[in-house]
Amino acid sequence: MLSELFDGAGPYAGGLGAERLSEGLTRILRDGDADQQAAAQESVDASRNASRAWTIEFHSLIAEGQLTENSFLRGRALAERLCYPGDAVDQLPDRVVERFIGLANPFVFGRAQPGEVVLDVGCGAGLDSTIAALDVGPSGLVVGFDATFLMVKVANEMHRPVGASPRFGQSLAELLPIRSNSADLITSNGVFNLCDRRVALTECLRVLKPGGRLQFGDLMYDSVGRNELTAEWWSFRHDRLTTARWRDLLTECGFVDVQFGPITHPEGPQSLAPLFGRACYGAKPR
Repeated sequence: MLSELFDGAGPYAGGLGAERLSEGLTRILRDGDADQQAAAQESVDASRNASRAWTIEFHSLIAEGQLTENSFLRGRALAERLCYPGDAVDQLPDRVVERFIGLANPFVFGRAQPGEVVLDVGCGAGLDSTIAALDVGPSGLVVGFDATFLMVKVANEMHRPVGASPRFGQSLAELLPIRSNSADLITSNGVFNLCDRRVALTECLRVLKPGGRLQFGDLMYDSVGRNELTAEWWSFRHDRLTTARWRDLLTECGFVDVQFGPITHPEGPQSLAPLFGRACYGAKPR
C-alpha cells in the first residue's frame, strides 16, 4: 500500500514565501530589465534560503530536546491547551509528546476513520501522525513528512520501539512525493505560514482523493473586537493572513466547505495585534 502512494516526485517545486515578496521586488520581477530582474531574483532566493535554514535549525533543536520548557509553550501542556483528545495523547510515549509544537488542534473537525490514508505535512516528532494511526488502525496508513532531516530521524527512532504504525520521510510541503488522489485526510500544524502557501495548498489538493479533507492549524489574524483594517495592517506587516484571506486562498486553490475552528492559541501582546492560532478545514470537491 505504501509503495502505491509514492511517485518519487511532486509536480510543484515552489520555494519559500511566494506571497511574501515586497511590492518593490514584485514590481522589479515583473517590469524590470534583465539585470534588475536577475538582482531581484537573487535577493528573493537568498531570503527564502535564509528563512528555510532558520526553520530547519529551530526544529532540529526541538528534535534533539535542546529547548527548555521555558523557551515556549510546547509538549503536553500545549496539547491540553489546544484541547487535543486526552484519550489519544495519554497513549503516546512522553518522548513524542514533549516534542510537540503546534498552533491549533486539526482534529476539532473530526478524527481519521478506520482504513483511511492520512498524510501529516510538517509532522515534527509525530504526535498528530500517531493520533491518526490510532484511529485508522491496521487497515489504514499514516505517513508523516517533515522538511527537517533530524526531526524525521528522531521520529522514526522514537516510534520504532513502541510499535506505532506511522511512517516518516523527509519532504517539503510544496513537493509531496505522493501520487495524486491518494489521501483521505491531510493534517498539518503551524507549517503553511513557513511555506509558499499557495503552492503547498495546491499540492495538498492534488494528493487528496475527491471528497478528501484538509485539516490544519496555523497563525492568522482576526478582527474579533477590533477594527478589520487594523488586523489587515498587522497581517501585512508580519506576513500572516487574516481569517478572511485564508478563506479566499483556500477557495482560490480549489477547496470547498471552508471552515474555521475556535481561537485557541494567542501569540504576542494582544494590545498590539489580534494574532491567533486557529484550526481550518477545507474539502476537495467530489
